[in-house]
Amino acid sequence: MFRFPASALLGLAIAGTLAGAEAEAWKPIPADVWALTDSALPGGLGAINLARRIRVTDSSVVNEFRIRICSQRGRRAAEFTAFEKDAAVTGRVVYPDGRQLTFDSQKDFHVRTSFSSRLVDHQEQVLVPPGLTDDCVVDLRWEAPRYWSAWARVGRGSETWDLASTFPTRILTVEVPQVNWFDFSFNSAGLPCVPINTPDLKVLTIKDVPATTYAPFALKSVRNIPLLKVYIQGNLLRAASREGKDAFWKKVVELYRDFLTKDLVMGNRYRAFSADIRKDLPAGPQALAQELALRIQDKVLNLDRLTLAERSRRTRKESEERIELRDLEGLARRGTAHGGGIFALFLQLLKEAGVTPKVFLVVDREVAVFHSEQKNINQITDFLVGVEEPGKPPIWLDPAMRFAPPTLVHPDYQGTPCIEIDTATWTGRFVDLPSQAPSTNRRRDTYRLELLPDQDRFTLEADFRGYDDYRWKWTFMNLEPREQDRKLREQLEVRLDTIVDKAQVLHATDPRTPIQWTAEGRIDRAVGRHRRVDPFPMTPYALPLPDALSETRSDSIILPYLLEREAVSRFRLPPGYGWKGAPPYRRSNEFGSVSLLAERVDGPDGPEGVATLKVQVVKAMAGPGRWAAFKEFLGWIREAGSTQLILEKNP
Repeated sequence: MFRFPASALLGLAIAGTLAGAEAEAWKPIPADVWALTDSALPGGLGAINLARRIRVTDSSVVNEFRIRICSQRGRRAAEFTAFEKDAAVTGRVVYPDGRQLTFDSQKDFHVRTSFSSRLVDHQEQVLVPPGLTDDCVVDLRWEAPRYWSAWARVGRGSETWDLASTFPTRILTVEVPQVNWFDFSFNSAGLPCVPINTPDLKVLTIKDVPATTYAPFALKSVRNIPLLKVYIQGNLLRAASREGKDAFWKKVVELYRDFLTKDLVMGNRYRAFSADIRKDLPAGPQALAQELALRIQDKVLNLDRLTLAERSRRTRKESEERIELRDLEGLARRGTAHGGGIFALFLQLLKEAGVTPKVFLVVDREVAVFHSEQKNINQITDFLVGVEEPGKPPIWLDPAMRFAPPTLVHPDYQGTPCIEIDTATWTGRFVDLPSQAPSTNRRRDTYRLELLPDQDRFTLEADFRGYDDYRWKWTFMNLEPREQDRKLREQLEVRLDTIVDKAQVLHATDPRTPIQWTAEGRIDRAVGRHRRVDPFPMTPYALPLPDALSETRSDSIILPYLLEREAVSRFRLPPGYGWKGAPPYRRSNEFGSVSLLAERVDGPDGPEGVATLKVQVVKAMAGPGRWAAFKEFLGWIREAGSTQLILEKNP
């Protein structure tokens, strides 16, 4: 199945050319295409992309496919994520006897939900052309408008097309215009690339592109797959790029310096605002910076991260108001700003408080990995502030990351290359941003179980820190308190034998207090000579555990983030049952440690059981050669997390 970026749909290609740029008719289908059978196709996938083309013009992007389907499972080759609303779509399904079914609208496609889970509030819908069979050819073409001129006016813009496919492709063609107002790069994934230049067009062709498989715990951005990038940057940067890497990135640092510090508008309102927000700040640059970031969250509404209620209260005039990033006077008057304005405000307030921070230009690893050799400012996706203090490790802050703890670095930036800028001299250097320690991201579940004859009743208190805190806050931030509780209850009722009677979310939109939630419920339980106890019924595995894992691996292993998980459960032994505890379970390797201790203790009302599960993930990245060790680590997480305690009925 093809997966296209939300910002730009990928497209349909054709052997050599399916339909020319201006052609109305499709190219004929050669007889040898119909001679293809399922057994003759590479990979046993039941389909092949005979050809694919993506063509960038000065006002649109044209995508084309010709797909040969030879079996039921091969139909997935013709499934696509939603096209852009203003895309013009045409296509046909052709059958061996010469009949064909044509279509010319997105409304002609069938919509199918390919993923749905009660555990995750997410559904992915795919579009399926009408008339698919187990033996057909699909021609598809769509053209979506692009407004490159808007990029040119601001001197910056970028779009990327992932041209990888889960089905093999015989011919992949990329066409870009020969113009002087944008640049492009094309990764051929190591395959021989045949370039053809005309006065108006550059055509790049690669052949026999193998199918791409997507492995768990991997990043597409680090895979060697066919990729097209088109980008615009101002004339100053284009000129600097011709002088080499060092000159280019020096100019980038200068532009960010001017962008964040030059021509700031600061009048009487701002000066009063600044004096008030800096009053009684704690000593020490790191404590000062953290408190200042929290005060900004208290006093300045981040327009990029509004809750649903905040968005509904804004007037049309407020929503359409043009806000200049460097207008700190207007920010103080309104009490609102976009993320860039909040960042500029934070830097200025730190300067006024006597702190000289560092600025980090970072790249979202889910999108790309920063390469200094690629002289493209559009690689940069966000800023962070770094503050150092003698005798302490450095901290990093994102003042525009609303509802997050001040020193939380989003996992997508951790462990990635970036640019560090010293704001004392406004000079930059290439560094790697470290991964934050496992203790930064913690979840602790505390259970009290009541073992009744036909059910287990449980109460649960869950506490979160770091990214786990932020992730849960982001889940609930757009909901009223009552709806937060309802959503939590729905997410917890994933077991068919479980009923959640009560659920409550606390501190969902308070940046100073980590989120908590509590739940009460019951689980049906069969009785007999043995009494099985799930000590942690609502606690998910510390890492997502796929149903099956391959024997070998070629991708690097990349985990979401380092973390710690702890769950503690207490229960009183029910009348008539005995239990002596269980042998301790302890495992560890380079990726982390897993332990489960379950013991019998004397409680105030008789013997009790206490079970404690701990998981620590200490390694975020590893090469494919460590796959066996990582699978072993995942196996320990599954084994300890699914362990049941067996109580014996007394004679």
